[in-house]
Amino acid sequence: MFTNLGKIKNQTKVEKISVEISKLRKKINFFENYIIVKENKIFKIFNRICDHAGGRLITKDDKVYCPIHLWEFKPTEGKYVNNIKKKEIKYIIKNKKLIFSIKKYIPRIKKELKNKTDLIKIRFINHAFIIFEGPDFKFATDPWAIGPAFANGWWLKEPSDIDWLEELNHCDFIYISHNHPDHLNYSTLKEIHRLKRENYSDEFSIRIHRSLSWINRAEKNDEDLDARLIFYWIAFNAAYSEIQFSSSFNSERRVYREFFEKILKYDESEIIYNAIWKEFSGSIRNLLNNQFIFGPFWNFQNGHEGFEDWEQKFSESKSIALKALQNKNTLTILEILFDRLYTLRNQILHGGATWNGKVNRSQVTDGQSIISFLIPHFLEIMMDNQNENWGKLSFPVVEV
Repeated sequence: MFTNLGKIKNQTKVEKISVEISKLRKKINFFENYIIVKENKIFKIFNRICDHAGGRLITKDDKVYCPIHLWEFKPTEGKYVNNIKKKEIKYIIKNKKLIFSIKKYIPRIKKELKNKTDLIKIRFINHAFIIFEGPDFKFATDPWAIGPAFANGWWLKEPSDIDWLEELNHCDFIYISHNHPDHLNYSTLKEIHRLKRENYSDEFSIRIHRSLSWINRAEKNDEDLDARLIFYWIAFNAAYSEIQFSSSFNSERRVYREFFEKILKYDESEIIYNAIWKEFSGSIRNLLNNQFIFGPFWNFQNGHEGFEDWEQKFSESKSIALKALQNKNTLTILEILFDRLYTLRNQILHGGATWNGKVNRSQVTDGQSIISFLIPHFLEIMMDNQNENWGKLSFPVVEV
């Protein structure tokens, strides 16, 4: 039980906006932080923050939606497609201008606790990044400390304290509340890499650096789910791949099974475990029950011999998955899940799917959501356990 945690106060910053009415076109007008609907002499003003998960409402193909969970907003109706209404921003008209204000809330800890052994000390770093310290433990939550999130759509209002990285490095564990880049992003992971790389072998440092570079690229494609899936898969490849003497998928499967075994061995905070069984359990079940990302199904469709019994194989695969789900066998679920994602990755990478197509949208949405959470945490676990044998690089740096 936390006792005497200190007082927390929300600081409110009000930004006053003035928009000339004559410059507004009929129907919908998009601005960086708000949307104005003009119908005759009636105006509706909305902020561009999704009321579900706090993502930024974007526009694409004449639609307004949040890229995090694809909530679509209809500005002219003032509500989302699920009929949840969005609160309008009040305004006045003065000198032929719309005058209104946007409130922004910045959480601040009013005072820090005194260092007493019977109390827990709380330190606010930034956003949801908070450090809790007791007599015999220290942990952090949601370390977004530097750089942008949501494809450069979100930025920290103020810089973090200069010692945030040192403080984070001395934590016993890190708690990540949910799968959003404003709770663990590329820039923060890169700073952790820079802090620790002096103790890394050259090969391990290159492996982490390469994987992080693709995570960085994926985070910049918040609106393009197909691209995110591919970039995160490349980041996964960079993390686990090693020299192989066979190019078969069975050989590849063996390598990433061994990789998963190592990751789960060091997952002391059960981040991966909780992601599989709590955060993404529904999405994972959807993917495991989808025959269109089951490899043998396509082998049969393409006329390859030996796959006439694909339905039986699919049924057996689902039975194995169901048994693993019942027994909470995380390793088996990861194996089967990444088999499915491998097929989905192949469909996109080899031109077997339309970009942003409707046919595979649910698979892509679920798939990229899962790996965009898992891959950064794989790297975090690897960086905390650099002395483990993570394999020989398939393509080392060769100086000529």
